[in-house]
Amino acid sequence: MPTAGIVVIGNEILSGKVADSNSHYLCRELRILGVDVERMITIPDEIDVIARDVKEMSGRYDFVFTSGGIGPTHDDLTIAGIARAFGLPLVHCQAIEDRIRRATRREPNDSLLKMAQIPDGASLLDAGDLWFPLVIVENVYIFPGIPELLRKKFESVRDRFRGIPFVLKRVYVKANESDIADDLNELLKSFPELMLGSYPRIQEEAFSVLLTLESRDAGLVQRALDALLGRDRAPELQVERGLVGPLPHESRRGSRATLRGALRFLRSRVVTHRAHATSRRSTRRRRSGSAVRPGRPASSSTGRGARSGARPRGSRRSRRGSARRAG
Repeated sequence: MPTAGIVVIGNEILSGKVADSNSHYLCRELRILGVDVERMITIPDEIDVIARDVKEMSGRYDFVFTSGGIGPTHDDLTIAGIARAFGLPLVHCQAIEDRIRRATRREPNDSLLKMAQIPDGASLLDAGDLWFPLVIVENVYIFPGIPELLRKKFESVRDRFRGIPFVLKRVYVKANESDIADDLNELLKSFPELMLGSYPRIQEEAFSVLLTLESRDAGLVQRALDALLGRDRAPELQVERGLVGPLPHESRRGSRATLRGALRFLRSRVVTHRAHATSRRSTRRRRSGSAVRPGRPASSSTGRGARSGARPRGSRRSRRGSARRAG
């Protein structure tokens, strides 16, 4: 299966001046595509450090993604560092210079011409409607640090990285994590190849622990889910879009809930990853014994909303903007 490493480059990230969102985006999207991200590092704007770490990752993983440091200023050293990693000279790319001239509608100065320097033998890929191409050296994909530009470029080439996707199912449990640990250990003994995650949620009212079951083998995930829940305890469990999330009934006050005890109260309520919190109205319906039908996704403090990939307000700009945006 394809593997990947991510190198985030920038003193501004290490100093806390800028929050990195690019690595999170790449990890999430590569996971969807079936690529295992095995390592992620953040390094300073230093040519020797960039060369060392990129070279090491290039030999270890199928794909390497770098973020940041490809603009026109003094601290944009990623291209030079990657050239040194592979022992390649920097050469002037006339095609990039022509793109810069068309984008800025003026003769490029020395700072802009710096962006036309690439490692000898590098490949260029058109990246959607962006004027600056994606530069590739060996198995290293060089992305800008500006999140909006990185995402546009990645979306234009994402199919190059497609592998066997992961199947993910989510289960929401009211019991405390310590009360279900033994049950999870037993599950892994029966399904040692299952990727099982357990994530406590402190501020959620509807559940206490989010469980995730993952594998590239859809049958394995389903068998593990059936073993975890038990068909007799959830006879009407449904699957929506490959993601499930049964909402457990609130356990009685003062009772010490176990996983099986919590799941004993499962009903036909099914949610996706966007709808794991229950409304007050649906809570009242369950307590009164009436059926609860899946409805619109409820809001959640975990932030996994449908707008996770939405364009930030104010990010739509003219292509006539400064070529500095490519960094």
